[in-house]
Amino acid sequence: MKGWSGLAWLFSFNWSSIPICLLIALSISLLLPLRRPRPKRMLCVAFSFSTVLAGFIIARWIAFEWLYRSMVPNASAGFLITLLLSSLVLSLSLFSCAHHWLTPLRIWGMPLLFGSLFLAVGLSFITIRVFPAISGSTDSIHAFKMGYPVFWMALLMPYALRLSCAASMP
Repeated sequence: MKGWSGLAWLFSFNWSSIPICLLIALSISLLLPLRRPRPKRMLCVAFSFSTVLAGFIIARWIAFEWLYRSMVPNASAGFLITLLLSSLVLSLSLFSCAHHWLTPLRIWGMPLLFGSLFLAVGLSFITIRVFPAISGSTDSIHAFKMGYPVFWMALLMPYALRLSCAASMP
């Protein structure tokens, strides 16, 4: 095996991502006011779950390609384009899902949701400094291993959508 052994977790599928993605989908569904029939909430949870899981798989692949291929991460144009496009597709999908199956949302909620993805990563890097890993590590890899991005995404993504709720719409 080449590279840093601390990244070995990227080789196999992380099965804990399934309940984590379900948690994010449920938090999006439950924290928004329901203005559509209840079966639509289940459609939203199912679509959000599959979208977030696909986003996790793509993000895992990006992390593998970016961090594992070389000992010094390089932010190439291909990496940045892939990261931005996948984040944009995830944000657009979740926004459309919530808008059509849960409650009307204002259009500016989509960029807010997009920004919450990157804010979650930034807050994770700050959180690992305040609450280090069990080994005492405070680097960015351990922030992901500790699950801090999941914590922040489960809070920020529904909140971003909640802020964009169109309260005056029926």
